[in-house]
Amino acid sequence: MRAHRLARPALGLTLALLLLLSLPGCAAGAGAQRLVLLAQDDEGFYWENLLSGARLAAQDAGWEIEVRLLDAESDLAGQLPAAGEADLAAVALDGAQGEAALRSEVPLVALGCEIEGASGGIAGEETTIGRRTGQLIAQKIGLQRRFLLLTSAESYAQDDWEVALRGELGNQGSLVAERLTVDSEEAAFAYCLELLARDSRIEGIVCRTQAATRGALRAVRALGLQTPIVGADFDDGIALGLRDGLVRFTVVRSAYAYGYAGVEAALRRAAGGTSDLPAKVDAVYVDIYNMYDEDLLLYLYDLE
Repeated sequence: MRAHRLARPALGLTLALLLLLSLPGCAAGAGAQRLVLLAQDDEGFYWENLLSGARLAAQDAGWEIEVRLLDAESDLAGQLPAAGEADLAAVALDGAQGEAALRSEVPLVALGCEIEGASGGIAGEETTIGRRTGQLIAQKIGLQRRFLLLTSAESYAQDDWEVALRGELGNQGSLVAERLTVDSEEAAFAYCLELLARDSRIEGIVCRTQAATRGALRAVRALGLQTPIVGADFDDGIALGLRDGLVRFTVVRSAYAYGYAGVEAALRRAAGGTSDLPAKVDAVYVDIYNMYDEDLLLYLYDLE
């Protein structure tokens, strides 16, 4: 069983940002009481921590919060709260669904995603994260490599993260030889197992999601390979991959900060205040050398 410690925004820029939120005058006004948050999922490191942060921010401000899970088979706009049903809507989505979200009848805030036209939100600095991931690949895996990219099933087209990653890989003489979109651990496992078995030229795997990382690890182990993996997010299985050297590093997005800081800033604005909170933050990059750092232990799952 994995032991989960609530991811707290106690690192670097994230800590500095959230210290701003402890200033007086952050409480919501009496006229705004209910927040409806529509999320892509509620399982896994990223989603669990984002929702934990959002719930705590609402609780701290005295708001009620209802979390709804997105029904992928239904129109997004029809799942958002109607006027009079909530005072504020929040969306935490994985994919380009911003245009539909903007049909919200109540003010809208974006958590962990970017929606042009929303009243606010906080997300990852995608270009920075993609570029930094490419730089760390050069340092920890080496040059002249052909990589398999396992990206999110919603990322059908290249986004800022992938453009920056590919650009940095090109700068170091490496490239993305194959690109697959996967929506589950089982899909990642099946794809990796088949591809690695028939193409010995694949020399590394870059994963966009926790599920992809877990699936890639299973496939590499099943085939008895030492193919280096760049992971995403964190859990006990990924920690084991770091320990045995298969996962060279993992990119941990500030999901708790997306939820807490995004909601807190939105509630502050709803009460007539302002927020100096930047709209984007960097990720945390975890490897075998820093995975036991005290500050990181406050952020990641407990390690045994």
